Amino acid sequence: MENASKALIMAGAILIALLIISLGIYVFNQRREDVIKMANLDEQEILAFNNKITPYLGRGINGAQANALLQLGISINTKAISENDKARRVSITFPAKKQDNTIATVTMSIIESGGKETINYNVSGTLRKVDTTKYYNITAEYTSGLITKITIVEQT
Repeated sequence: MENASKALIMAGAILIALLIISLGIYVFNQRREDVIKMANLDEQEILAFNNKITPYLGRGINGAQANALLQLGISINTKAISENDKARRVSITFPAKKQDNTIATVTMSIIESGGKETINYNVSGTLRKVDTTKYYNITAEYTSGLITKITIVEQT
C-alpha cells in the first residue's frame, strides 16, 4: 500500500512537471507568433519596402533629395499608422533650421498619445526640412532586414 501511494505521488509530480513545461512552450510559441505577426513580411516585401528608401542613401546627397526622403518618411509613417502596421515604421533624424536660423537635430518618429498614434518631431518651432543648398550623408539602420532608422548628417 505504501508503494502504491508513493507511485501516485511520483505520477502526480510528473504530470505537474509536464503541465509546467507545456505552459512554457505555449507561452514561448505565442510570443514567437506575435513577433512573426508584427513583422509578417517575406523577403520580397522587405526588399520592396527597402527599395523605396535605398535610392536616397549614400554620401553627397543633395538637399532636394533629402527633403524628398523626409516626405517619403512622412508618407510611410502615415500609412503605417492608418494600417496599424508596427513593422513598417521609419524614424528619421535630420538637421533642420529653426525659426531663429540656428540648426537643430530633429527626429521624426511615431509616438502614442492619448491612445492615438501620431508622427512626432522632437523639436518644436523647426522647419521640417533640410537646407536644399547643402549636401548630406544619409545612412540607414536595419531591424530584421527592414530599414527602421535613417540618419541624415550634413556633409562637411
